[in-house]
Amino acid sequence: MKKILLFWAILLTSTLRLFSAEYKLNLRPEQWNIIQKGYFLSEIRDVRTDKSIGKVMIKGNLMDASFPASITEDLYQLVKSLVSFDTTSVPVVMEIQTFKLSVKGNAAKHQDILDYSIRFIREIDGEIFELFKLNGKPQMNVQGSIPEVAEKNILAALKMSFQNFDGWMKDNLNIPPMATSVEIKFMPNEILKTDRGDTLIWGEDYKLIWDDFKGPVPPSDFAAESNCMFNYKARPEIANSKMTLFVNFDACFIKGSSWVKEGKLQDSLLLHEQYHFNICEVHARRLKSRLLQLELKPMQVEKQIKAVFNEVWSEYVLAQNKYDEETQHGLITEKQNEWIRNVDYWLSTE
Repeated sequence: MKKILLFWAILLTSTLRLFSAEYKLNLRPEQWNIIQKGYFLSEIRDVRTDKSIGKVMIKGNLMDASFPASITEDLYQLVKSLVSFDTTSVPVVMEIQTFKLSVKGNAAKHQDILDYSIRFIREIDGEIFELFKLNGKPQMNVQGSIPEVAEKNILAALKMSFQNFDGWMKDNLNIPPMATSVEIKFMPNEILKTDRGDTLIWGEDYKLIWDDFKGPVPPSDFAAESNCMFNYKARPEIANSKMTLFVNFDACFIKGSSWVKEGKLQDSLLLHEQYHFNICEVHARRLKSRLLQLELKPMQVEKQIKAVFNEVWSEYVLAQNKYDEETQHGLITEKQNEWIRNVDYWLSTE
């Protein structure tokens, strides 16, 4: 009786070993002929919730599949051996979102199935930008026992994925996520100093005249009002992993919304209004100066510039209000002259 029990114990142990044994996938390098230019695969990440690899049919037995080291390490080393790339170019990460092997059928006739989903991303300052995503469910029909069917399925899927991504990258190297640096280039002043109909652009050689005040006169206690503002336009161009930002700055006087009351066309008042325009130019230059001090980041350029613009704009509004308050809209000559000296100094140094 003891011998029978021992026999069944050995048989049971052997059976458990048979069904619990793992099959180590063996991905053999092949020829892909992919040369990554302008980017390189720096890392493969496994972001799957279910970390199991799935099942394979080996010599009629359904077995758990696994990678010798890990899915990320083995696939990364495989890709490194099959793809040519330059590690000084832009790093790209591959995320494995789904990867599951399964078998449908029996030992005599079955399908080996790979269900996968991957995406290629750029990670910049902890923020993820998706570049390219693909998924598939390739199947291989198998009769009898054919070695390394799962491996062939995996290699075919990987090769197609990298070929598709590389083709997409060739057409999309000059997109913001692929830029690693930013350079600002300011447009020459002569392009900016133009009269644009209703809008005057500030210039050293032009002084306001009363004919520039074309707006309707609203009910107001004031004798005149200048509608001045500054703005910027930015046009990005990307080449060789660098974003060049071409920026225009305008200090503008809007004729159609600037006005003066009849009987108030004094030279002293016009001079006061001219310095409203000059204060606007000062702050446009300060905006330019602050932008040059920024460490701009390709994917945050717009946000960074807007933040600085809003900061300088708030200072501008305060300065214009303070100018009117301290000079009483140009009526206090001593204060008006003090502001003129200050603004002239700022214009000569900023």
